[in-house]
This record gives sequence, structure tokens and C-alpha cells, in this order.
Amino acid sequence: MIFIFGERIKRESVSLGEQPCPVCQTLKPFQRVKETNYFCLFGIRLLPLEKIADYHACEYCENAFCERDGRLEPSQLAMTKRVIAYILVGYGLQEHQALGCDVYNKVTGFDLSPAGLAEEIRLVASNKADMIEALKQHNRYLNTRGKQQIIEAAFLVTHACCEIQYEDRLRINLMANAMDLPIAFVTATIDQVRKQGCYGVHRLLPTQTQA
Repeated sequence: MIFIFGERIKRESVSLGEQPCPVCQTLKPFQRVKETNYFCLFGIRLLPLEKIADYHACEYCENAFCERDGRLEPSQLAMTKRVIAYILVGYGLQEHQALGCDVYNKVTGFDLSPAGLAEEIRLVASNKADMIEALKQHNRYLNTRGKQQIIEAAFLVTHACCEIQYEDRLRINLMANAMDLPIAFVTATIDQVRKQGCYGVHRLLPTQTQA
């Protein structure tokens, strides 16, 4: 007898009615999205293997949200801030918090204070923040839109800090892989950002990047 087995993702969405959307700044219809990976035999789902996605989503702006301090927040914000801090620290440019805050605003549409970014930089610099593991753990709360913003932020900060070489692009690709994104998605995202003039983010002058 031949057994045909494999894995299949089941997606569920449940309407949550209208809720105040922090992005739209008004009441909008929300839904809860869940995706679970199942072990299948002959195409029949038998055993849940892993919860892939679990987030609230605004049906209008298409942002994913998670609960933070008792309120809904776009789920990509925390990881976008972490990625920006991680890259600045990696290039030894953590003093350029204005650049990081500018990228955060251009990508997410939200403001980030230098003090807020400085705290994240301290966390990353103290080696208490494993970037790749953090992205893997947070991945279930992100939708495609949120993941794209994180990749945009990673590229923009890298682009502002240096002429991107193989190792720099590899770092971005590894972060994308932690969010289950294909390389083609990363390439398309970067190409789109370049077509938009890198959102007007200014590059650091050579004299500013010297240690």
C-alpha cells in the first residue's frame, strides 16, 4: 500500500466587528486570522504541527495587529525598531539615532523617539537580543504587509550606512528567511524602494561613518 502524506496550511478568519484602528484613526472592520500547519494523510488533515499565524487585521488598511500594554499596535512596529537598532549597532553607528527614527517613520508612518530607539540599541548592543530568533518568534503575528515593512527598514538603514556588498545583502536575506520570505520577495521589495527614491532617506556621508 502506498501512503501519501505531507503538510497543509489551514487558514481561518473570524470577523471581530468594528474596532478602533490605530492606523486608520477611526472604526474599521477587524478580523482575527489564524494559520495552522497540519500533518496530512491522503490529503486529510490529521495533526496540527505548528501555528504559523495568529493576529488581528484591519480589513481597510490591511495591517496586522497584536496586543501590547492592553491596546492594539501594528505588529511590525516592535520588530522594525529592533531591526533598525540591530543594523546600526552592526555598523558601529548607534549614535545615528536620527537616521533610524527617520527610516522608522518613512516605512511605518509612525513616529519613534530617539530615546525609544536608544533603549532598543542598548538592548541589542548588550547581546540580549538575538535578531534572527526574535524574528522567528514574532513571525506568527506578522502578515505580508508587516514583513515587507521590516525588509524595507533593513534595506534602507543598510543603504544609508554603506555601499551594499554581498555580506550586507546576506544579512537582509537571513532576516527574511526567519520570516519565511523567499529571496524573490526581498528582491522585489528592494527594487520597489529604490524606484521610490529610497523614500527620501539621506545616506550618511563618508566622514560620518568613520569610527
